[in-house]
Amino acid sequence: MEERTVEQIIASAAAAARTALSEIESKQLLQALGVAVTIPQAALNADEAVAAAARIGFPVVLKVLSPEVSHKSEVGGVALGLSSEREVRDAFARIRASLAERAPGARFDGVAVERMARPGVELILGIIRDERFGPLVIAGLGGIFVEVFADTAFRLAPIDRREARAMLDELRGGAILRRVRTGKGGGRRFGGCFLLRRGQKDNIEDLLADKRQRQIELRCDCGCAQSLRDEHPARQAARE
Repeated sequence: MEERTVEQIIASAAAAARTALSEIESKQLLQALGVAVTIPQAALNADEAVAAAARIGFPVVLKVLSPEVSHKSEVGGVALGLSSEREVRDAFARIRASLAERAPGARFDGVAVERMARPGVELILGIIRDERFGPLVIAGLGGIFVEVFADTAFRLAPIDRREARAMLDELRGGAILRRVRTGKGGGRRFGGCFLLRRGQKDNIEDLLADKRQRQIELRCDCGCAQSLRDEHPARQAARE
């Protein structure tokens, strides 16, 4: 684990009085903790966005960067499947204009440029600190399904490989991750390995070591930080 990188990311956000990390910062932090992730490239203007897309390779995705925005899609801040320089330029202008219209007080820090992922199953995997239970590991179907189906599972940290797999198996949508329909079990294996790494005691204690760090949230493009914060384990247990 790159402790210095983790400390710098958290300190930078705290110094700016921010309570949430950007998507780029969140992924940099995860990478420093040993989790394999792709890091988007930040672009302040259309020319930088085009240059980043050329380096990454088309098709790409643009996502708005703003400290005031958690749910990017709600402010028109996401553009998918951009396959040319012209599409990138048009998308940059469209995202900027949409943010100004739908969130007039939000600061525009440019866009994050990332290669378009292949179609697949989205998962939400992470850790939260609950005031009553302490560090918890969470797993569930991601993307729009986070709030639509609230199909999630919690465990007290730390967890082992058996618990990681059990969390995925108990999801109502768990069959999607298994071989039932897709003929492949890669999603379940990946999710289990990711959960195991995220749920290891050392990583959790490093990330949630003190009060200042506990106030910093990881933010993804679907607003998972907000839905995690609103979902209390007691409500989850009652629903199950």
